[in-house]
Amino acid sequence: MHKVTTNERYRLNGAEFEVVATDLKRVQLAGVSSQRQMSFTHLQVDDLIRKGDLVRSQCAPIDISKAPILLNMSQAERATHDRKVAYVVSALNALGNTLPREATHAFIVDHAREHNDPSPPSYSTLYAWTKKYRQGGDSPLALIKNKHHHLARGKQLSDETHEMVHNIIDEHYLIRERPSGQLVFNLLINQIHKDNEHRPVNDQIALPSRATFYRMLANIDRFKCDVLREGRAYAEKKNSYGRSIQKPKHLFQRIEADTQMMDVIVVDDDGNVRGRPYLTAFMECKSRMIIGWELSMTPPCAAKTMKALKMSLVSTNPIAGKGEVYYIDNGGEFLNDSFFNFFSSYGSKVLPLPPAKPNQKGFIERFFSTLNMGLVHFMKGTTKSNPTARRDYDAERHACLTVEDVRSLFERWLKEYYHQRPHEGIRTAPAVVFAKALEGELPPDTYSLQQLDITCRKTKARAISNGRVKMLHLSWYGPGLPRLDAKARKLGCKPLVHFDESDLSTVWLSIPQEPGIMVQADAVDPDYQNGLTLYEHQLACAAVDKQGEAFNKTKAARALAEIYLSLSELQHGKSQKKGRSHKSTRVTEPKKDIGQLQTDPNTAAHPPSNFIMDQSTAEIDDDLESFTLE
Repeated sequence: MHKVTTNERYRLNGAEFEVVATDLKRVQLAGVSSQRQMSFTHLQVDDLIRKGDLVRSQCAPIDISKAPILLNMSQAERATHDRKVAYVVSALNALGNTLPREATHAFIVDHAREHNDPSPPSYSTLYAWTKKYRQGGDSPLALIKNKHHHLARGKQLSDETHEMVHNIIDEHYLIRERPSGQLVFNLLINQIHKDNEHRPVNDQIALPSRATFYRMLANIDRFKCDVLREGRAYAEKKNSYGRSIQKPKHLFQRIEADTQMMDVIVVDDDGNVRGRPYLTAFMECKSRMIIGWELSMTPPCAAKTMKALKMSLVSTNPIAGKGEVYYIDNGGEFLNDSFFNFFSSYGSKVLPLPPAKPNQKGFIERFFSTLNMGLVHFMKGTTKSNPTARRDYDAERHACLTVEDVRSLFERWLKEYYHQRPHEGIRTAPAVVFAKALEGELPPDTYSLQQLDITCRKTKARAISNGRVKMLHLSWYGPGLPRLDAKARKLGCKPLVHFDESDLSTVWLSIPQEPGIMVQADAVDPDYQNGLTLYEHQLACAAVDKQGEAFNKTKAARALAEIYLSLSELQHGKSQKKGRSHKSTRVTEPKKDIGQLQTDPNTAAHPPSNFIMDQSTAEIDDDLESFTLE
């Protein structure tokens, strides 16, 4: 059977892996250029090697240099080593490559008298020193004596005891309940005592000591132990490794996007709790500028993402620009046809990252941490990051900000503070880096809002009736619709309705024979439809249908508000359960001082010096990645 050694490297399916741990049963392999880890039995490894699927690419490194030993010697050890070197070098210089016995004896006596050495070496000792010196390439390091640590061998456990210990560890220690080592040791001792009751005196199982048992626990591969006791996600995070993300060389080379629920509860104009809003943001990673964002009660969806994306590309935004590669996660708000079809038209590359790997888009993740620590966790109604940090603060009772208030505060904080303050990762302000880089580069590609809207539109064929077009339980009107309807009837076709799923306040109509001529139609019920996304409208329709009522705008708006609150309570409940916190009581009566902000608006826009997060949460570029940038 092939013997596999720790720190050897092998190629498997075109990827390189390193042997990070071995035991009596299994071999643990970890990817060199990725964070993938695999475990095989020794029989499986031997089979892979024989088939040629697992090929050794690098032997385990061996430290052949004794220079560190020389540097770490004590004065007495260094004097002894220098004495050896002096005898050998002087003998070779005086006698040549050979050491005649009589001449060598005479040399030893003369050298000892000259250097006052009371205990000179014998001929055979000097001969052995010289042999080592010559075989080591005439290097003084060859005369260093390797240290041998002679430790007591101690009592050896039988194979039967070893097997019982490993079985107890597998069944009672490597489990998700994470019992203590002391408890498992007690179970082991109890099991051995029970077995010994049925064994003859001369065939008793030896009891291992507590120290021996804990050494066996310490020898378990840490990744395997963490996977079985803590879960794979925890194990991968704890045992993560890799190089830092390659910093972009020019603007808009790398764009990262993500969506998070904000750590604050908002209310409506009457003071009733609405829930927690969601923020979608696009970051230009060279300068750390937030070039597009969308903050609203809308849950993560394609429409919300497209709103933020359009802000990052529209020509009226002075920091907008089209990115080369967009790094996104595996959420449904990004992995959808609308998002990918948009970039198929504009030519950018979209790279979805592996799930549960937030450090692979660490720039935007650290931005959300900075936002929370620098602004959101100081707002009235903040939920903090977890129940432990929140303590007994009742977020619902203190909530008084509307989503418009939060949006306004965030916009001012972003423009007047975050973009202007020195950033730990780039050593200066993002706005300064962006402006300086823009001077030496070509202007980024931007587009008019009309161009972006056209790209984002979807199309449905609908008839026009009484100057209105109806679709999705909604209606739009316009002065040009009757004439378009007459032309469509004459040509025997249905008009095409072009709508943007991120905003259902306006649609455009055309006929197939004249696709370039668009007629605008506005919302019949602007109070409900302005700013409404298709995703929100579908949620409201589903809620009304579930109640078995006929659809109308008032019921839909009320149902949508309840949906926002239920989504927020669901996330809020999960965090409380995770933190073992008490349940909070929903407050439905109007809040006092509605609309009053926690701090003065000028103070919120220009935070004091203590607003800056401490060094433990500073944005240091220590993130990792497990893929290769093209």
